[in-house]
Amino acid sequence: MVMAYTKNDFRRRLAQGNKTELYLADELIKAGVIVVKPEYPDGMPTSYYTQNQVDLIANDRILEVKGRNLEFDHVANYPYPTIFVEGKPGFDSKVRTPDFYVNVSNVTGSIIALDVDATRDSWTVEPVRDRYRNHIMDTYISRASDWIDFDEFVRRIGL
Repeated sequence: MVMAYTKNDFRRRLAQGNKTELYLADELIKAGVIVVKPEYPDGMPTSYYTQNQVDLIANDRILEVKGRNLEFDHVANYPYPTIFVEGKPGFDSKVRTPDFYVNVSNVTGSIIALDVDATRDSWTVEPVRDRYRNHIMDTYISRASDWIDFDEFVRRIGL
């Protein structure tokens, strides 16, 4: 089951995410990557959006973009040994899973990424409190060391 945000929470979180997505798109374009931001019609049910939504497409690879209120400049100084990937219900319900998860530091603007195909087998699942919806949700977790810095990310999506 996919837990839905209230309509107002959903729109607020979407607007916050769009700023992060546009920042990432600008950085990728500066690096010479072709980026597409898909448009979605108003009134789409939240469940359909969760299953089919794509944040960005870069060189034909699907990116899931997350803004993090954490300070880091590189994977090497990420403040925790593990990183939340995504809630298990949301990930498992996707029609097509992302090729990369991308975290952008809202503090420094630094960008790190996780190659899903290269790391998926090492993810774990842990119960995590979703503070926006105030419940516990099984969440995919990865090792911080499995993430890559922006330059390597650009190299991989440029292949």
